[in-house]
Amino acid sequence: MADLNTPLAVGAAATGVTLLGIPTGLEPALLVAGFLGAVWAQGYQLGMPWHQRALLLAVSPLLAGYLAPLLAAYLITTYPFIQGVFTQAMLQLPAAALFGLITHELGYRIKQVVGAKLGKETPQ
Repeated sequence: MADLNTPLAVGAAATGVTLLGIPTGLEPALLVAGFLGAVWAQGYQLGMPWHQRALLLAVSPLLAGYLAPLLAAYLITTYPFIQGVFTQAMLQLPAAALFGLITHELGYRIKQVVGAKLGKETPQ
């Protein structure tokens, strides 16, 4: 089977995520940052079938696109010392990458817990 983490495959997938996410009204840069965070998370995980990886790669950018602006706005309004150093736009891209990374990891852990509860063997 071909390696799915080649630059061409990652670039094609990022383009697809961006094109499919634009009709939802999300900012393309946040979608790509969330996708790259999810790709980054795949390097830490073993034993996940390709269809589950694809599902998490599709969900992670969408959640990152929705939640990154909320986190940035929360940080700006809650912590006034951030206002002079960072703008909301500056905080959104790192937040989107972080959400992509976390969403992919949480999906993997949920899969392990559900598999254990159902009695299925899941690789560690």
